[in-house]
Amino acid sequence: MTPEQAQAVYFAGQDAVITSLCELDAQVQASQQEIEALQRKIAQLSKNSSNSSKRPSSDDITKPKKGAKKNHGADEKGNKIGGQPGHPKHTRAPYPPAAISQVHEHESLDCPLCGAQDILWIEDLPPRVIQQTEIKEVVVTREEHHATLGCDYFSAYRKFMKDFHVAVQFCIAHLIRDIKFLTTLPDAPTRAYGEKLLHAVKGMFRVIHRHDTFAPEDFRAALEQAKTQISAPLPSVANDVPPKTLAVD
Repeated sequence: MTPEQAQAVYFAGQDAVITSLCELDAQVQASQQEIEALQRKIAQLSKNSSNSSKRPSSDDITKPKKGAKKNHGADEKGNKIGGQPGHPKHTRAPYPPAAISQVHEHESLDCPLCGAQDILWIEDLPPRVIQQTEIKEVVVTREEHHATLGCDYFSAYRKFMKDFHVAVQFCIAHLIRDIKFLTTLPDAPTRAYGEKLLHAVKGMFRVIHRHDTFAPEDFRAALEQAKTQISAPLPSVANDVPPKTLAVD
């Protein structure tokens, strides 16, 4: 609003002034709400594993790193990539004669423009020498690699395992953390199962950490025993309830 427009509203009377102020206030309130919404969105999009509790695997790898140059064809001074005007030329040092396997002499038998063959050679002018390395034989080898992808328990890895049919080894520490969550649930059977499973998995964890103290046969036997304890069924809740509570009328 210009000063002339404000003066016109003022002389239009009290109602005009009130209406104009209310409209301006509504615009200010709407703009403020939009600014706050954009600020919240920017704060949410700016979160990553370095400034919040988000997992590193959730970071957007397409975002440019801090300090990355926007113009890949020029440096901070605006110069293009490569040798600058007036910069001394840098070339590879020529190979010594002892390192040369074969020398090829090339000369034109006729003029490349008119095809005339009466070319006058200037013997005092040395020829241009170009040295290059030739690959005479390529050895093809076939190699096989065996690997297991290790990762946390993030759902994206399970989808990767399913879509590409690969073996994924999940971190036992993350598995224990998820099992601990079962022990905090209000449901008594689920909580009991979580406590039993947590105890068995921790036992397997201890066996793995002490693998260097076992003979190979003893280590396999200890792992089998830990596996049996993990897969053992949980005792029925009915067995722990006094018989009188199970009586049927």
